[in-house]
Amino acid sequence: MPLNQPKTYKFGPNPVGAVKMFSRSSRRSRLWTGGSFWRSIERGESANLIQISCVEDQTLDTPEAVLVVRHTGLKSDEQIFANGFSQQPVLNLFELSIQWDEEIRLTKEEERIVARKYGIRWQIAGAPAEAVSAELGTVPLNRVFKAEGVSFKLDSNLFDWVPGTSIVLRPRVHRYPLVVTSVTDPTTSQSTIGWNIDALRASLNGSDTWVTMPERPQVELRVSTSTSGGSSGSGSEEGGSGSGSGTTTTTVEIIHHTDGPHEDGTDHGEDDFFLSTFAPTNMGGGDGLPANPVGYNTGPDRVLMHLNYSELDNGSLGELNQVFEWVGESATSGSWQRYA
Repeated sequence: MPLNQPKTYKFGPNPVGAVKMFSRSSRRSRLWTGGSFWRSIERGESANLIQISCVEDQTLDTPEAVLVVRHTGLKSDEQIFANGFSQQPVLNLFELSIQWDEEIRLTKEEERIVARKYGIRWQIAGAPAEAVSAELGTVPLNRVFKAEGVSFKLDSNLFDWVPGTSIVLRPRVHRYPLVVTSVTDPTTSQSTIGWNIDALRASLNGSDTWVTMPERPQVELRVSTSTSGGSSGSGSEEGGSGSGSGTTTTTVEIIHHTDGPHEDGTDHGEDDFFLSTFAPTNMGGGDGLPANPVGYNTGPDRVLMHLNYSELDNGSLGELNQVFEWVGESATSGSWQRYA
């Protein structure tokens, strides 16, 4: 926004304490787990709100798995879905911390609006969509509704509620189906099943808007054989010939390549043979612009933040020297934008 330009957004700060200009350096968030490495695309504290998990279902005839990338920050236009209404309902979302494989549906039943939570694990395993549901309660109009994992206010701008339509609240989730792979120990002929990291990297890096999987080396299983002993010859007293065979030994060696090359200069590890399952885990290390403007007093009209340095693509810091302001409807609905 140019200097001396009037504000065009609703948010106004609630100044507390002395006025102070804050200067920071911005970094991406990162996660090392499950045998691989992820890095956020955006820089700043909000990048720490990204959560990753690897979920598999071994109960099927053919095992299936997905990598789940979830952003736990609120963003209404990516979480509230209301189709089929003649007038768009106004719903202010304050919290949505349900599981990645759940959703909440608001439906009108006779004279009341009911909120129900549905399990949608069927998106992985193929189970019926209505397999699991639980009623959360009746939703009042123009008052805050609270239940486990959700808080919102539905305004009575009242619209015609067409039978069969719903307002659906969903977490912000990206899912990536995984490709099965295996590693066989030649000395025991036993195979271990996992999920192909290279295939995931190719799929995720080409489409995800929150994270990437920077290129890095992979551990190597090196198999070698050697033969020792044994002899062969002819000319026994009876005129026959004799021969002997040696002993063949198979050696299995795990070769590490932690010396690189690494696309990210902060990464000094390597990919495992395959991706293993892991529970939802938050990325960390993101720094710079705060996730929201609460607690910063930079004046009565705007919240400003100075970024001195910013992380480059190779993981090092480069000079930026730029001022940003919080632009949005509220402290939870908005984003940092360049000020001047």
